[in-house]
This record gives sequence, C-alpha cells and structure tokens, in this order.
Amino acid sequence: MKNSSSIQNKENSVAFLASLCLFLAAIEFAIPKPLPFMRVGLANMPIVIGLYLLSWEKTLLLMLLKVFCQGILTGTLFSYVFLFSLAGSLASVFAMLAVQRSLGRLSLVSPIGVSLTGSFASTCAQLFLSRFLLFGASVQYVAPVLLISGTFTGCILGFFSAVFMIRSKWFHMCLKQSQKNMSCRAYSPDPLLHNRFLNKPSLHKSICLFFLLLAGGGMLFFQKNMLVLWTTVLVFAICTYFRKKRLRVITPFIIFLTVTVLNLFPAQGKIIYVIGSIKITEGALFFALQRSGILLGMVFLSQATISSSIYLPGRLGQLFSTILYYYEELTTHKIQCKKTNKTFETIIDKIDSRLLAVY
Repeated sequence: MKNSSSIQNKENSVAFLASLCLFLAAIEFAIPKPLPFMRVGLANMPIVIGLYLLSWEKTLLLMLLKVFCQGILTGTLFSYVFLFSLAGSLASVFAMLAVQRSLGRLSLVSPIGVSLTGSFASTCAQLFLSRFLLFGASVQYVAPVLLISGTFTGCILGFFSAVFMIRSKWFHMCLKQSQKNMSCRAYSPDPLLHNRFLNKPSLHKSICLFFLLLAGGGMLFFQKNMLVLWTTVLVFAICTYFRKKRLRVITPFIIFLTVTVLNLFPAQGKIIYVIGSIKITEGALFFALQRSGILLGMVFLSQATISSSIYLPGRLGQLFSTILYYYEELTTHKIQCKKTNKTFETIIDKIDSRLLAVY
C-alpha cells in the first residue's frame, strides 16, 4: 500500500503542472497575435510534458484540473466554452496517451507528432460538438479552417515542448526522479500559507450561486420570446460588468456574428430579405438569434457567478488551493523579455528559471 506522503507528493506534482498550465495561459495572453482568436496553446505544454513524467492516471487528472481551473478563473465553468474545452481536452489527452505509450517509448514518434495527434483529436471533437450546439450543418464551412489552424498550432506546440524538454534543467531533474520510480516531487506548501484560498464561510455563497446558475440557465434555454431572451442576456452582461469591474465585448461580438451568420443556412420559412443569391428567412433568423443569445447568455451568467473564491470541500478543495498557491508563486513577478530577443529559447529559459525558483 502506498504511504500517504508518496500520494501527497504525486498530487503536489500534478498541482504544480496544473498551475504551470495557468501560468503559460497568462503568458500566451500577453504575446502579440495576428488575430485575437489565434492561439498556439501554450497552456497545453504541461500536458505534453506530463506524458513523459506521469502515469496515465495522473496525466488524465492533470488535464481535468487544467480545464476545471481555467473554467473557474475565467468564469466560464458553466458555459459552452467549458464544454468545448473539456471535450477537446479529453479527446486530445486520450489520443496523445495512445500514441506516446505505444510509439513514443520506441522512439517512433517525437513530441511534435504526439502534439499533432492531440491537436487533431481535439479539433475533431470540437467540430462534432459544433455540429449540434453552434453551427449545425454549416460546420462544414468552418471545418477546413479549424483543421488547418489546428495542424499549424499542434506542430508549433510540439516543437516548443520538444525544445523545452531538451533545454529545461527543471524537466531533466524531474525526469531523473521519475526514472528512479520517484514522483516528480514539487515543494509541498504549508497549509497555513495558502489557507486564504480556502474561504470556508463562502460555502453558502457558492450554493446560492449554483441555484442562481440553474435559474438563469432555465430562463435562457426555455425562453421563446426573443425580446425577453436578449433582455436577459443584457442583464447578465451588466451583472458581469459590476462583478468583474470590466466587460470584454470583442470576443462576444465575434461569437454572436459567427454563430448568427452560419445558422442562417439552410433557409427556413418565409423569405424576409435577399442579399444577392443569399436568402435570409424568418425561421432561420429566429433560430440563429436564439442560439447565439443562449450561448452568450450562458457565458455572461457564468462569468457573473463564478470566481476563484468558490469553496470546494475535501481533497478537491485542498488540491485546488494548492494549484492557486503555485500559480500565485509563479506569477509573483513578470517574465521580462526584450522585444528584440523574444525567441523560443529566451522564453523557455525564462520559464525554466521561474520553475526552478518555485520548485
């Protein structure tokens, strides 16, 4: 039987890698991108690294914690964003585990191939969900773009992960420990240092917010009056603004535009407007506005009710607080990279130095 300290060390390792996912997500957010929705997926790099350091059970746990924590910190835990992230991550991690365990140990596939496999599986899973939740039959128009961009970002992430595993002193230290049948052991923080993340009195608040989510979700999903539906969306957006003290409008607008336009096809019902050869029908427009309203409403509702101060009881709560503790340690100081020297190697060395300092 494994002793409790061994189990705790392994959980600390998973928590440390999960906090690294959040840390890299923050770094990627600060990196300039040609388009706002284009992402390399740096937050998935610890998952690729975990394949070479952890058992398959711990790798799966790491992926679930990454998705769960990102959902809480971004306020999208009860929205379609979380559902898409979970589906894509599950498909990705199972595909990468299969390839890495079967071919990687025989040196027949590199981290680039592993990452590319995961990216392809993730894209396919999200396209499948998009067929039923977002775009309907119009998913065929966005599938080629998503598959091409997924292949591109998968290769970049794999390359970045491969270079990291070659250059990183922290990774090699963990690899030596795992080869000795030891856990990649991170420092176990004193509970007194991060009790601030376990705010027990907020349990009642969390329960109230959960029922508020149920009520708000019901108002969105079962509302047939378009005016009432979009008034509810506006109310949730205002609540988000007062709760977060800010409201990002660019991403919701892109979501609204994309979902609405693609759901205008095929035509349904009476023709109300014609643009060239495109016929906009009453039924299709109603369905498009209803679907985009529900999706945006759930995003705003989730952001207005979910925060990192949510109380989670038991071991899950302890693990979540440990992840937040490590994340706070990793983000205490900004990583400074000169604009003239923002290379992969420079970013990797900066990240590695931070990991060694916190580890």
